[in-house]
Amino acid sequence: MFVIMNRSSGSVNAQNVLYWLQMTDVTQTTKRAERADSVANRDRILQAAREEFGAHGLNAEVSDIAARAGVGVGTLYRHFENRDGLLTALMQAIQADMGKGVQAAMTAGDPSSIVRELIHSMAEICQRNGALVDVLLSSRGADLKRLQSSFSEVFGGMLKQGIEQGAFRQDLDTSVATEVFRSFFAAGGSTALAANCPHAEAADAFADFFLAAIKA
Repeated sequence: MFVIMNRSSGSVNAQNVLYWLQMTDVTQTTKRAERADSVANRDRILQAAREEFGAHGLNAEVSDIAARAGVGVGTLYRHFENRDGLLTALMQAIQADMGKGVQAAMTAGDPSSIVRELIHSMAEICQRNGALVDVLLSSRGADLKRLQSSFSEVFGGMLKQGIEQGAFRQDLDTSVATEVFRSFFAAGGSTALAANCPHAEAADAFADFFLAAIKA
């Protein structure tokens, strides 16, 4: 155990030990508080950015994001190197949400139910993120192209399974159907429909339309 010795007597100075322990505790508590405060600031910045980019798309201003988060622009840049870094962090969060939505939808049962659940999941993501989803689905960046390719593979595979099971039309072009599905959300179709009704109803309306076109 670490102790502090009194150099003149060679004995332990109890007051010095107590002081050191108290200062160590204060330092550790301060560091924990600083870390917690840093995490809270980052979360507020991300939420504010989600709202600003969701409302204004790529036209959102960093100063407006910082003001909405209740922090200075300098604090924002301590967490994110630049505007693109902030946007990338948001895109990664949305990608994760999409992945969870696809996984959950795949447990819905029959192919038609999977399609409906997936549409509802995408509609919820659109509701939470607004124009950010349009940016994500229409982007041509390398990482996002991989995401789109992965989604197309999974969705196309599900459609092919539905064809094999007799749920979907035998002459269904799965690549075209997949692109129609992606384009609906990329072009803001879910948000546009939800302008006149709740997102859940808008999701059901598109699901009814899409399934009517592909069902056997």
